[in-house]
Amino acid sequence: MLKRFIVYASLASAGLVQVANAQTIQGSYVGCVSEAALDEFIDAAVANDTSQIQVLTGSVCISIEGLQFSVVDRGWSKSQVRVYGNGQSALLWTVSEAIR
Repeated sequence: MLKRFIVYASLASAGLVQVANAQTIQGSYVGCVSEAALDEFIDAAVANDTSQIQVLTGSVCISIEGLQFSVVDRGWSKSQVRVYGNGQSALLWTVSEAIR
């Protein structure tokens, strides 16, 4: 499923897919399958640990830039969103800044 969203991310950034009534992520943000995975990604980013960032991006986190989404649970620092693609959707955690 992660590979499908990576393909979808490429299509969405090219403007080839759209979801009615959904907002679009503006900026370079990631979405992760769990809040713990997002925390781990944030820690790796703060530490500038590119190896860990690459491992997480290839397994439990994806770039959500340009993807369409709906807010499921808006938090102060982290939020859960439903990301749409390929006729499917996935629940992901991201920083709340991504959905402002």
